[in-house]
Formats: sequence, C-alpha cells, structure tokens
Amino acid sequence: MGKVRYWYQSEEDELTTVDYFIEVEREEKSVLWGFHPRLPKGMHSKKGDEMGLGSDHSDRRQSFAEFLTAPYQTVSPELKEKLIAEMGEEPGPF
Repeated sequence: MGKVRYWYQSEEDELTTVDYFIEVEREEKSVLWGFHPRLPKGMHSKKGDEMGLGSDHSDRRQSFAEFLTAPYQTVSPELKEKLIAEMGEEPGPF
C-alpha cells in the first residue's frame, strides 16, 4: 500500500477555500502535512497556477515517531487513531 490521504480541515475566505490534509506514507514511515487551495469558480487554471491555486502544497514531513509524540497540526482523536492504525504503529497515550 502506498500513500493514504486524510482531509482534516477546511478554511474559506473571500478568494478561495483551502483544504488541509495529512498523507500517511508507510514505505517512508512518515506523514506529510499539506494543503490544497481550491481554484475559485470561473478562474482559468493558468491564472490559478500563477497564484498557487488548484494544486497541492506541502507544509512539513514528520516521521511516525515524531507524529506520535508531537503532531505538527492538531487533529481529532478519532483521526489520530485512524492515522496510527494506517501506520501500523502501537498507539501511545494522547
């Protein structure tokens, strides 16, 4: 199994909506934190590319061990349990 992505938050402003995700990469034993600003309705994809909209961006990569002790972002306990299960790691105290 390769990468599995979970969406955990969305924020909206007057220009666009930004969706936040965490991706579990089992082979690398890491998680990738990222975001995807959506292309606003009616905007051409070329203009969106110039503004960094409509594509994935990554914030940070963490090892499984670092994620288990100090996640880069806050996620719900339910999502954290899913991520740990996806990693195949033993959960510690939250």
